[in-house]
Amino acid sequence: MNYSAPVEVTEINYLKKFGFNNIVVSIGVFDGIHLGHRAIINRLLGVAKEYCAVPVVVTFNPHPRHFLVQESMLKLLRSQKAKVELLGQLGVEAVVIVNFTEKISGMPPEQFVDYMVKDSNLKLKAICVGENWKFGAKARGDVNLLGQLAEKKGLKLYSVEQVFLDGILVSSTRIRKELASANFDIAYKMLNSNYRMEGRIIKSSPKTKCVIDYGIVPHHPGNYKIDLFTNLKTMPLTIMIDKKSIEENSFGVQNADEPNIRDRETVEIFFKP
Repeated sequence: MNYSAPVEVTEINYLKKFGFNNIVVSIGVFDGIHLGHRAIINRLLGVAKEYCAVPVVVTFNPHPRHFLVQESMLKLLRSQKAKVELLGQLGVEAVVIVNFTEKISGMPPEQFVDYMVKDSNLKLKAICVGENWKFGAKARGDVNLLGQLAEKKGLKLYSVEQVFLDGILVSSTRIRKELASANFDIAYKMLNSNYRMEGRIIKSSPKTKCVIDYGIVPHHPGNYKIDLFTNLKTMPLTIMIDKKSIEENSFGVQNADEPNIRDRETVEIFFKP
């Protein structure tokens, strides 16, 4: 499917340089771009059409939860590059990737919203978020407060209901749990895509391994069938997950001498259900 890659900027004001004027935005992390995220994006696209505006996603890097001590090692489902690419495929025309800092994480909800739409010389028409979206220091802001703040700024707020799959709430947290439990069918259905993890080949003695940067290896030791996608070919492999694999979020690659497997190469991994 052909699509135009979305414009990428770090501040919403920069969109003016690309000829954008009327915009509607959706704000969130969107890790994984699962069914719940897609519902928000679909609403964003509908609202953009209604207002004859450009659909824009405002997201964050790093993940805001990295500023919580107990979640500083949070494993993301997709890289920033993959996320932006998928948002473009869904119809988003611009992505604002905010450099999320400790200062931003400590902002009260009111200040946080002001910062997100600060002194915009664009005509922001509406905001779309999930109904459970939280924002501001200690996640004190919710959609009720956001609605009040939006109204003061003359903006329309669209709150999108959460999505359930077979009675289970779809969320990035739940998908991480299902991947760790090797429940690939459930995770893939929630992601609504042929989800591939992303990693790097590390060739070293005594064996070569693949370190997964985006995604989670199963937390149950055993043998798993995967497809390993390199720049040169797709390789079906059987891998063994052990205690060390789980600790390092990695797995050994037995075909290390294959000319198609190169040191430090970025690869994609598909765990077969």
